[in-house]
Amino acid sequence: MKWVRVKGFMIVWLKNVFRDRGVVFWMIAWPVLLTLMAAFVFIPPSIGSPVTLTVGVVNNDTSQTPFNGTSLVNIMNDIEINGTKVFKIQFYENETALRSEILRGKLDVGLIIPERFGYDIIFSQASLTILVKADSPYTSQVNSGFMQAFINMLNNQVSIRKIDVFLNYSQEYMPKNITIPISENGDVNFTEFFRKILLGIAEPVNATYIEVRPETLEDRPSLIGWYTIGALGMVMLYGGFTIGALMIHEDKDRKTLMRILSTPATMGDMVVGKTLGGIIELFVSAVAVIATGLIVGARIHWNPALPAHWLVVYHILLIALMTIGLGMLIALPAKTARGASSLGTSIGLILSFTTGVWFPKEWMPPPLRTLSELSPMTQSIDAIRDILIWGATASEVLDVTIATTVFTIVVFAIGVLVYKHLINKFAES
Repeated sequence: MKWVRVKGFMIVWLKNVFRDRGVVFWMIAWPVLLTLMAAFVFIPPSIGSPVTLTVGVVNNDTSQTPFNGTSLVNIMNDIEINGTKVFKIQFYENETALRSEILRGKLDVGLIIPERFGYDIIFSQASLTILVKADSPYTSQVNSGFMQAFINMLNNQVSIRKIDVFLNYSQEYMPKNITIPISENGDVNFTEFFRKILLGIAEPVNATYIEVRPETLEDRPSLIGWYTIGALGMVMLYGGFTIGALMIHEDKDRKTLMRILSTPATMGDMVVGKTLGGIIELFVSAVAVIATGLIVGARIHWNPALPAHWLVVYHILLIALMTIGLGMLIALPAKTARGASSLGTSIGLILSFTTGVWFPKEWMPPPLRTLSELSPMTQSIDAIRDILIWGATASEVLDVTIATTVFTIVVFAIGVLVYKHLINKFAES
């Protein structure tokens, strides 16, 4: 194997690629479209902003009490997050009209306040009927989650207020000189002890939720960076499959295979030269992905001073070689370059959506989740994310790096054997 011949095959490959305007267009346009989808579809500009729910209300409560249905609606109307109202209230005469508006998609939530709501919430237990628009699983979860959070907050505040009112009215019936040892901090009087018991009944667990996320996922630019890595993996996946599949069939379809075989060039020269040309082609697509991500505001945390971050480059190279090798295997059942290209693109796109490269593995059903956990390509993408997002060190991704390296060597070696087998088969036919 000589470098002059390898370089010749690499240059011929790249000339064929860049001579075809359609190939060049999709080599750049498709990665750009993927990254733009990530930036404006999966992570829309409004992400992180408070959501406003349109709530239709049927208020049947006429209670003349300090707190009633009107008070509830006023509270909802006053709730704001960062200056944005959480609920936009619209009133309706009856439940039929309310349901009709929800079915037409005009309302996110319907709230039916029954008669005697005010009396029941003060002296007993009040009831509410909440109708949630569920035209998709996403809207159902968002709408239900918002209303459940609001009702939980309301229950908490009303319970504390009712406990204090109850203790105020029953103060004269409480023992005055009795203390209860409830902790190492000392005793409390019976009234305070009774109040703690009631609070524990009303709210057994007072949980505080604190979001802990890495710096790289704290805002929209960082999220776009996360998805840009996914877009990079997706492009490498279907692009590498197509390149590997075409390496075998393209010369056959162009009637240049026999002329090449009549020269001193070896199959090793052909494989290495075309592989290098394919890696450069994938590199162009990768640059298009990263450049588009940066243009639309992606923040990608890559520090060349950290040794672990150079593993990102290594894993990108692994994915390129891995997918090209698998592409050579895909070429085995194909009959023509067009068929090989279509097969490589189709399988690459399917795997990119089902192995956790593009969508999070947690979104998938158990069988596909298992597939994604076992996929070496997904493991390499996860290693890149672990380094750039979670700050993993080289030692923490060492096992994955070794495993994917071994898998890549084995797959590429098998791909080369398939390449030689098909070349010999075509030469004999």
